Amino acid sequence: ATQKAAAAKTSAFVPNQVVPYSENYTLTIQRQIGHGLTAELGYTGNRGIHLPTQVQINIQPEVNSTNYLPTYVNGVAINGQGSSATTRAAIDAQAIAAGQGNKAGSAYYRPAFYSAGFTGTITSYQPYSQSNYNGLIANLQGRMKNGLQLQISYTYSKTMDDATAEVFATSLTPRRPQNPANINADYSRSALSRTHRITMEADYNFQAFKGSNWVMRNVVGNWVFAPVYTYESPEYATVLQGT
Repeated sequence: ATQKAAAAKTSAFVPNQVVPYSENYTLTIQRQIGHGLTAELGYTGNRGIHLPTQVQINIQPEVNSTNYLPTYVNGVAINGQGSSATTRAAIDAQAIAAGQGNKAGSAYYRPAFYSAGFTGTITSYQPYSQSNYNGLIANLQGRMKNGLQLQISYTYSKTMDDATAEVFATSLTPRRPQNPANINADYSRSALSRTHRITMEADYNFQAFKGSNWVMRNVVGNWVFAPVYTYESPEYATVLQGT
């Protein structure tokens, strides 16, 4: 009884630490074009392994292959309908009947946890997630006369992951997977992915009045102007139901 009471109050589990790590690989080619102009083409990649993800380890979806809601278009269920429960109330009732919930809309607890007395959700940070980045880069840099330098960089890339945010740091991407028992189902285009990114930079050292008096040399002259402009593709967001 004491053990069951303790299990019922458990809300978090700290696993043995598995340190995340990344693998990086890059291949670039540089070539000088004329005087003071350098071009660069390359590929860069990165893999994140054993990334932390926030997961409720004793929860499973109430919706499954036999319990799910049909989606209607013009009165026709385009995804069929479940063979057991086909309404929200019926799906909730299935969980309650299985002894794995105590109110409508409650979480559907995994049987092994529930029978051991864990009747509340148990949140844990597990090293289950991964990421994958691939990018093609192009860079053109020029050193002009009279203190002027120009640079244009372009990146075409794609980032995939299944754990963009493991804490509630954004409302655009949920911090927990839709199915705690199948984290890989969330592996998709990351909210951090930017397909196109271009940066244009200029650096101009205003060198006038170098032979003049101190005021002209250091107040009117001796300035550096460095404008930078960056454009990147917008962020992807996960579509969420608001209720």
